[in-house]
Amino acid sequence: MLRVTPFDKSANRGEMFRMQQKAASLGIPMCKPVEFGTCEEGIYILQTWIDGEDAEDRIPELSDTEQYAYGLEAGRILQKIHSIPAPETQEDWEIRFNRKMDCK
Repeated sequence: MLRVTPFDKSANRGEMFRMQQKAASLGIPMCKPVEFGTCEEGIYILQTWIDGEDAEDRIPELSDTEQYAYGLEAGRILQKIHSIPAPETQEDWEIRFNRKMDCK
């Protein structure tokens, strides 16, 4: 899958690609990052394709037991994601949160 972002909206794409690499290295089921670079249209990220169905459509068809099992698996995946430290350039969470609340 090829994702292209115009240069004027691509400020954090390199960092996003590196974070995707870290997540993929933990065995998280996801589109794996393959290549990052520039093209005439902007910044691109090439990723592997992952087959599947939208959970929003599929989950209601599952039994409560199956839904619970998927919920546990989602929690394990989220725990792995949260083990990745935030980038040094990441703005402090409290500042971001307060700015968002000030806009409401």
